[in-house]
Amino acid sequence: MKRLHSTDAAILELLDFFLPLCEDASTMLEVRDMAADWRKWRDGHKVFDHIRKKTLVAELGSDSFRSHQYSFEEICVKTLYNLSNPQDPFDSDSSFWVLPIALQFATAIGIKKPAYISSLFKEYI
Repeated sequence: MKRLHSTDAAILELLDFFLPLCEDASTMLEVRDMAADWRKWRDGHKVFDHIRKKTLVAELGSDSFRSHQYSFEEICVKTLYNLSNPQDPFDSDSSFWVLPIALQFATAIGIKKPAYISSLFKEYI
């Protein structure tokens, strides 16, 4: 197996944190599966499109929890896809937004100390 980048390892850690907290874990599991296997990173547009449909439904229904969840999933997929060095990448700043969106998701679902979601924040705990 190809060695993980620090970015995909951080994404896996975040996915593992959030996964048990999500009622609708189907796309979260799909993103986790993608993150764990670099050969699947090139499937990013297909996975993103699937999640995007769910995001729009959640936003139309004012489902804040799922809107945050799916937004987090989307940014993870964009970042992983970009790590595959595609010819048609998502926005180049996608990876920058993974942690801020994860923190927003954690806050939205009531995590009292959002720094606990990732070992990247260990110096702030």
